[in-house]
Amino acid sequence: MKHITFLSIISAISIINGCRKQNNTIKNIPSSIVQEKYDDSIISKKYHKNGKVESILYDKNKKKGELVFISYSPEGYIIEKQLRKDSLIVTKKDTCLCIFLSIKYFSNGKIKETGCQGEYNSMGVPVGTWKVFDSLGKVEESIYYHPDKFGNDYKIIKKYNQKGKLISEKTYNNDIQYENELIELKKIP
Repeated sequence: MKHITFLSIISAISIINGCRKQNNTIKNIPSSIVQEKYDDSIISKKYHKNGKVESILYDKNKKKGELVFISYSPEGYIIEKQLRKDSLIVTKKDTCLCIFLSIKYFSNGKIKETGCQGEYNSMGVPVGTWKVFDSLGKVEESIYYHPDKFGNDYKIIKKYNQKGKLISEKTYNNDIQYENELIELKKIP
């Protein structure tokens, strides 16, 4: 398992997505073109009823075991990309296992959501900071997930206005991790 910093994870997301300086947009390439590019390393391929590719799992780097999963709409445009490689997110406070980086897209090619899916006590959970964008590519909110034992788990949700200015920041229990009711916390556990 490779140890990397949180900044490296964000850099990896930027590499997968292309630079944010390019208006947070990717060109939506029809799945048939992407499919041809990775034919020699495809592990599995699934199709929509209309015959277009629904998803592809391929080995990006056989020596390093970097798996890439790409999901497509029935029209052939990218919905989500996942770079699957065990890594650690290391910050001053936390170390958590990141199983894969996830990037979800709107049909217009703009990024909808980015983040890291991790694991805590053998359960898949979001970890670290996730960002949610509007359909124009502007950040609407960022959510920091801190998985931990029950009672010490939390998430911090920051909401932004259209100009990118922080308008609210609240701390909650990590309702996703334990599938319980969302409760605002007065302080971080």
